[in-house]
Amino acid sequence: MDLKQGIEGLQKNKTFRQILTTLLSIGNFLNGSDAKGFQIDYLAKVPEVKDTVHKHSLLHHLCHTVTENYPDSTDLYSEVIAHLKLGILYFFDKSRFFHSH
Repeated sequence: MDLKQGIEGLQKNKTFRQILTTLLSIGNFLNGSDAKGFQIDYLAKVPEVKDTVHKHSLLHHLCHTVTENYPDSTDLYSEVIAHLKLGILYFFDKSRFFHSH
């Protein structure tokens, strides 16, 4: 699978959509807002944000909420992410090859 196919698979993936929708809902609840989206760099902060009671990360709560509310969700990593990583590695390896010749 190449990078383009991995990205297309991610765009069509139901679980990925459920994760992003849930994350947006949690963010809107915590911020008391009604945002329609968020910037992509926010995803890097998800494991760092912790609750004040149990010190669990937002990622922990996100995973729990998605699996609880969407029992048909799948293992996103094995389904799409691993293929994207392979595509990215292939892309950079190919790019390095062409720049060195």
